[in-house]
Amino acid sequence: MKVVVLGGGESPERVTSLNSARAVSAALRRKGHRVFFLDPSSVTFVTRLQRLKPDCVFIALHGGKGEGGAIQGFLEILNLPYTGSGVTASALCLNKLRTKEILLFHGLPTPPYVSLPRGSFPSKLPFDFPVVVKPNSLGSTIGISIVKEKKHLAAAVEKAFSHDSEVFIEKYISGVEVTVSLLGNDPPAVLPMIQIETASGFYDYKAKYTPGAS
Repeated sequence: MKVVVLGGGESPERVTSLNSARAVSAALRRKGHRVFFLDPSSVTFVTRLQRLKPDCVFIALHGGKGEGGAIQGFLEILNLPYTGSGVTASALCLNKLRTKEILLFHGLPTPPYVSLPRGSFPSKLPFDFPVVVKPNSLGSTIGISIVKEKKHLAAAVEKAFSHDSEVFIEKYISGVEVTVSLLGNDPPAVLPMIQIETASGFYDYKAKYTPGAS
């Protein structure tokens, strides 16, 4: 099978994406596939993709247009099969606030929160500290802060706004961190649950991508 692996892109998670793409490409080659790497940020990306006419596109992009539905919609226009979720699911899942609204509409629990348009700052929060300050549409824990005291809130909000135009403050929920992966669609296979532990207690960018840190 001829497979194009997409990696890099223009999001703040570019370096992580390149590492993912290299690992995916190596694994696919070991399985005997013909693999071609493309970076959507390249000016020759569209021309090369159309010339290659792959059987499948493996999306190893992180954040931004790569995870937010844009690249998925582009590939659908070209009628190219691709890995991962479709346009709507990708767009919603990368947008944390829209995801929370959908969860609440369906009666599913999510921590209480306050959204902040750029330039705004809450005079009072409807929940106590500690809180979590998050950029709305980034992954890899980039720009996220756990704030234990009010005096540190302004700096955390400023940090989050340096990465995104929309930010929210969420009540901190203490507990065990787990991740569950789904494979396939009809029906999806639920892979084993994994409990995540870190030395710092915060599964941030460093803990995620530094060997031995989690």
